Amino acid sequence: MVQRLVSVLKFALFVLAIPLIFAAVTGFINEILLLDPSQSNCFFWGIISYLLFHLFIAEPTAVYQYGKGLVADIFKFFQPLVVVAPLILPIFAIFFLILLYLAPFVIKTVDLSLYFLFFASFTFAMHLVLTAKELRAQDAQTLRSDYFFSMTLVFFVSVLAMAGMIDLCLNRFSFIQFLKTTLTIASDIYQAIFNQLFIPR
Repeated sequence: MVQRLVSVLKFALFVLAIPLIFAAVTGFINEILLLDPSQSNCFFWGIISYLLFHLFIAEPTAVYQYGKGLVADIFKFFQPLVVVAPLILPIFAIFFLILLYLAPFVIKTVDLSLYFLFFASFTFAMHLVLTAKELRAQDAQTLRSDYFFSMTLVFFVSVLAMAGMIDLCLNRFSFIQFLKTTLTIASDIYQAIFNQLFIPR
């Protein structure tokens, strides 16, 4: 009985979080679109390329698991993070964004930023898709409440991590503006839902 209540609660929290996820995606895309057109195009093509690769060529599960192992090793000093961090941190995407940040200082004759941005978004998509697949396989419940609840947290924190890293690398991307847009859109949606349900006309 308790397990069923927890399951229903998790599913309810997932439903409540949908406007926040929508707002975060909208805020993130808005900031990406403010980049140089070549940069924003590379980012979106990286995501599309991974989805096509995943669907028609192969699922790079071994690469994904290796990345999870790296993150687990990094956080092995604190056991709870060994389980959580590999799910919420897209390590390969972060690695390529670090290269994007360092490239202008190391290689000044060639602009490699578009390549690093492409592979950052490619591996970011890989992380989200394969994490979703893994979490879904672990949840056999009818509602799949554990899957929806966990994936909501994974997605939100992963987007936050990507936004923070891109803010460090590219001047036109603002993490603060991303947060403001996210909170504004989410607040407007929640307010509209509240007014529709509880304020009589």
